[in-house]
Amino acid sequence: MSIKNLTERLWAKDPSLWSATVQPKIQNRLGWLTAPWQFLSRSAEITNWANQVIEDDFRFVVLLGMGGSSLAPDVFAQTFGSSKGLPLVVLDTTDPSSILSLEEKIDLKKTLFLVSTKSGSTIETLSLFRYFYQQTQNNGSQFVAITDPGSALVEIANQNQFRDCFLNPVDIGGRYSVLSYFGLIPAALIGIDIARLLNTAIDTDWQSAVQFGQEIAEHALSGQDKMTLITSPRVKQIGCWIEQLIAESTGKSGQGIVPIDMEPLHLPKKALDSDRFFVYTKIDVDDSLQSHVSILKKDGFTVYQHEISDLYDLGRTFLFWQIATAVAGAKIGIDPFDEPNVTESKNQTIKLLKNFPKENRLSEEISLFRNDEMEVFSTKLSPQSSINDCLSAFLNSIHNNSYVGLMAYSSSLSLNEDSDSNNIESLFEQIRQAISESYGVATTLGYGPRYLHSTGQLHKGGANNGHFIQITVGKPEFNVEIPTTNYDFWTLKMAQAYGDLSALQEKDRPVMRIHIHHKYLEIGIQKLAEEFELL
Repeated sequence: MSIKNLTERLWAKDPSLWSATVQPKIQNRLGWLTAPWQFLSRSAEITNWANQVIEDDFRFVVLLGMGGSSLAPDVFAQTFGSSKGLPLVVLDTTDPSSILSLEEKIDLKKTLFLVSTKSGSTIETLSLFRYFYQQTQNNGSQFVAITDPGSALVEIANQNQFRDCFLNPVDIGGRYSVLSYFGLIPAALIGIDIARLLNTAIDTDWQSAVQFGQEIAEHALSGQDKMTLITSPRVKQIGCWIEQLIAESTGKSGQGIVPIDMEPLHLPKKALDSDRFFVYTKIDVDDSLQSHVSILKKDGFTVYQHEISDLYDLGRTFLFWQIATAVAGAKIGIDPFDEPNVTESKNQTIKLLKNFPKENRLSEEISLFRNDEMEVFSTKLSPQSSINDCLSAFLNSIHNNSYVGLMAYSSSLSLNEDSDSNNIESLFEQIRQAISESYGVATTLGYGPRYLHSTGQLHKGGANNGHFIQITVGKPEFNVEIPTTNYDFWTLKMAQAYGDLSALQEKDRPVMRIHIHHKYLEIGIQKLAEEFELL
């Protein structure tokens, strides 16, 4: 099929591009294709609404959401800042220290909370809402809902007298929702000219996007299923958004593309396997990564370059990637609009919350090794005499075309911007580099529970070529209770970790859990990094 013909069928929202058997379901997920035009007509209304919020003496905006509801707003916040509007913080974690850290940085009485969830039932989002609703003395005028018509959140918003409730078109899926209310409401609040943003999206070269989608699918089908993202520092946050879009859209039915975001730069060639290709997102005249890209090309790797003229060109970039991803799904032969394996972790979490383990382990886990800083668990390995032996026994089963996924249930680094957090981020980078250099495989890093709404689908639904190391942290000295429930945020976070661990085990994915005692968090990760470097 020619690029032109494929583009025409996409523009016509032809569901047969993806499947002949589930066409009605797919047809109801194609609203994003025309969202820029649809919401351009609403841009003045949205802008006026945002200006009224600012005039009403709000000083902060906190978005409570996960996955498709949070990643695009985080791109806007981290990229544009808030020079023309209100500071925006995205809270997409159930970590109690992160919640308290945020609470210390804002004036609760002058904070507007965006409760953002397509389904209206996301457990993290509703738990965070319950907490902050209580902290504001049940002041519904400080809350705004963004959701689908008929969702549970609509009723919550009505019952609690929310300031507003924005109902998104039902035919726009979560990870394709950046150019709808889910992305535009927070964008307008921080002062972005959303009409200008949408107009850049309207200028997207559809044929180029279609061609790119076919090319990345061809890489995946030929065995090059690792797509490493390189981004100019100014727009680096878009990598997290692309990561979710690609992983959740293509990682299913035993297939998919593994996006590699924030990988350490300048890895030696021996650490880069032949299963890689690269995508370089470059803004304007920023040539800071050009030498790195040149080395990759010299070493024989394929590097695609996507140019962004200015920050508002992100509108075009969003739609470009959405088109490319949808086309890649069609060529691979999967439905890029569903997420069939995401509910597996959710269901396990709900089950665990009803009967949470009294010990720091699941019943089937074997303790491989324990010291003062940490304990290592697995279901398939025998006890070992050291941390290094545990890691070696686990990673020695790595084969060609593997990757290692680090899943860290620690505090949110973006909400704890202190020297300790920066150090922890650097330590994780050391761990990733050590793994790549020792085993020649790609690594990913996700923070729980955030990654559950991003790469979690790929982990369980994609090819069985991932080795997963989950890192959990012990219970803190303080509790942050979740109103109207019988559990706190730490318990919820651990139930999510255990739930995902169980779901991965049921899919026969190789997985190891390293539990760090809370008071030794930084020391534990430091020791862990040292052990990885000895591999």
